[in-house]
Amino acid sequence: MRSLGVALRRVRPGPVTIDAHNVDKMLARKKEQLRGDLHAVLMELYIMYLRSEGRSVNMQYMALYRVFKYLHWLEERGRRIDCATALDVKAFLAGFEVEASRHRIAAVLKGFYHFLMEHFGELREILASRGVEVSVDAAFFEKVYRGFKARPPGTTPCPRYPRT
Repeated sequence: MRSLGVALRRVRPGPVTIDAHNVDKMLARKKEQLRGDLHAVLMELYIMYLRSEGRSVNMQYMALYRVFKYLHWLEERGRRIDCATALDVKAFLAGFEVEASRHRIAAVLKGFYHFLMEHFGELREILASRGVEVSVDAAFFEKVYRGFKARPPGTTPCPRYPRT
């Protein structure tokens, strides 16, 4: 394509590498977008937990993105994570048409609720030190954790052809 005698060339985007800096920048942006301090602090603590467990940077990035989508969805409905039930998780997951996406997000949320359940005592202390109140206990998060499933999409069997 030529315009005013100048040749234009298409610029193809290069591959994007995700590193710890990208995760930190995204975390800062997403924390600003959340209205509740509880959600922002829990998201930050979950990423710190994934790092301490040695999870890859890609896993941290994807977990951050998916947990943010869920927390933002809760906030749009005027709810907090300490009021959300397994039915809320199922309703959130039902909004995704692609089965594989639904299962990937469910797996991340399963890990997030497991984190909340297993480390609730420490989380409550950290939240209290930051002035954030939580109105439930670990049993509540365990109930939500056990209330929904995260399994890979079912495989479709191959069709049987008639023998000749």
